[in-house]
Amino acid sequence: MLDLGWSEFLLLGALALLLFGPRDMARLMRRLGRFAAQARESLWEIRRALEEADAPPPPPPPRQKSEETDKKKGEENAPRP
Repeated sequence: MLDLGWSEFLLLGALALLLFGPRDMARLMRRLGRFAAQARESLWEIRRALEEADAPPPPPPPRQKSEETDKKKGEENAPRP
């Protein structure tokens, strides 16, 4: 990404402070923080949506035996005359 160290950040901060002034600098940093939080949340939502779309569907629930099925099986196993 951007390979910036502490000295570069300090220089950029001092330059921004001179350009915008202390009052506007606080507003600018607040807006920048809100934008970063919204961008991060949007990226998480996109990631969750992609993971849900890529996930395999859940398996169907197991079948439960019904009384009719048991009666039919009982009739099939009954001895024939």
